Amino acid sequence: MLIESLPKEIHALRINTLKQRLEDFKDYRLVTDNGVLYCKYKNHRYCIDDISNSKSKAKEHFDMAHYRNKIESDLNIYLTAWYSTYNCPVPELMPHEITRCLTSGICLNREFFESCKDQANEFRPENKIYTYKNTRFRSKSECEIARMYTDMGFKFKYETELVIDGKSNFPDFLIYSYETSGCFYHEHLGLLNNPNYQRDAEIKKANYRRAGLIEGLDIIYTFEKDGFVFVPDTLPLEVNSLIMKRLLCCQNQLVR
Repeated sequence: MLIESLPKEIHALRINTLKQRLEDFKDYRLVTDNGVLYCKYKNHRYCIDDISNSKSKAKEHFDMAHYRNKIESDLNIYLTAWYSTYNCPVPELMPHEITRCLTSGICLNREFFESCKDQANEFRPENKIYTYKNTRFRSKSECEIARMYTDMGFKFKYETELVIDGKSNFPDFLIYSYETSGCFYHEHLGLLNNPNYQRDAEIKKANYRRAGLIEGLDIIYTFEKDGFVFVPDTLPLEVNSLIMKRLLCCQNQLVR
């Protein structure tokens, strides 16, 4: 988890977002009784052995309880970093629902993110040779990008379909931001030394612009070219910059 690159405003916003998400999972608890792990959900208690029962909701509740613990752990890390950096309480900056509506009519909100099919691109599946968390990627760099977004606490989908002028496009990543309750795209251009690839990349970027995607606000581009090796550690700076721009757009009523 990379915190040192967080602007103060986003750091506070993320803490408040985690508190809000933790409240959403307040009914889930993992407890141990006589050496046996249980999941408590409201007035119900599920044993770890119940997961093998296909008719039981135990696995679903255990997953939720583990997810709650992950949120609580992340919150404690961000709080510790805050108080070791700033000599003040965390301001109550509540998450905004910031919706970017594109010229194509698409609104980059939570509903859109949930509606998109993960791994929708069926073109040359044999090229997906790198795996991270049960998702197969076409390059090692994409795999590292997925790992970085996971470390930063973002949900993502890989190669979702984006229809532009009646034609299917498949940007590499669709990322959901809890801080803005909205999503954005990330396209990694990894073979820019190849003239054909570079030409196709320029066509792809033109298509995205025509759909209304603004670089740095709706989509992030990373690349590799002429010996330049993509360094995933630089990604948080790009993401934080995008979130700050959306927050500023919201304040100036330029989002929609």
